[in-house]
Amino acid sequence: MNNIIIGLVLISFNIVGYTFAWYFFRKQEYKVALSLLMICGLSLRLFCSHDAFLHPWDERYHALAAKHLLDYWQVPTLFTKPVLPYDPANWSYNYYWVHKPPLPIYTIAASFKTFGINELALRLPSVILTTLGIAIIYKTASFFKNKQIGFYAAFLYSINGLVVEISSGRVATDHVDVFFLFFVSLCILLSFYYANTGKAYFNVLVGLSLGLAILSKWLPALIVLPIWLLIIFNTKQFSNKQIIFQFSIIVIFVSYH
Repeated sequence: MNNIIIGLVLISFNIVGYTFAWYFFRKQEYKVALSLLMICGLSLRLFCSHDAFLHPWDERYHALAAKHLLDYWQVPTLFTKPVLPYDPANWSYNYYWVHKPPLPIYTIAASFKTFGINELALRLPSVILTTLGIAIIYKTASFFKNKQIGFYAAFLYSINGLVVEISSGRVATDHVDVFFLFFVSLCILLSFYYANTGKAYFNVLVGLSLGLAILSKWLPALIVLPIWLLIIFNTKQFSNKQIIFQFSIIVIFVSYH
């Protein structure tokens, strides 16, 4: 009953919040409109993340591996003290936890260290990243087209059911996919910033973000590289030497990670 009441209050809150976001956008007060989109999106994510239990496959495993890191930071483990024999070739039932690269697990462990070992602390990094993702989508779509398309895209991202579900650990690979989505999206936004300003430090940040995306879900993050090239070539403002040099910077960062 309490969940129904909270849900009805949340729906009412978001109807008002999104309506005012549209109102302020129409008045060209873009920062206020975006802030309202992020507040409404955050409320949806927090509501779906308040479950006082762990969801099956994969959240339970991610939570356990992150918890073990509090005792032994050097190596992610699934079992700290194996009682029964295990197959080292079976990643799903092993002493070590090598299902995905370690960045999401270490971040969750840092959240546990800060806020205590509980379900909300487990999901808080994902909630924060997908809330920031609303702003990233807005800026990216604004670069790609215009602010109106940016507003529509940010609104749809803020209410997207899959994004909300992976933030709250309800879908397989949950928090790992959140980190991957965030850093890949950030790479694309930073690529637009570099293409539009020509400032090299934005390109350095692309390389850094791409490296973090790889540390989240490995080599699928390399999809950023052809997207970067398309964005840069589309501007027709860079010489071939500049493109090769800046592309090399990204590759160096990726190789380091």
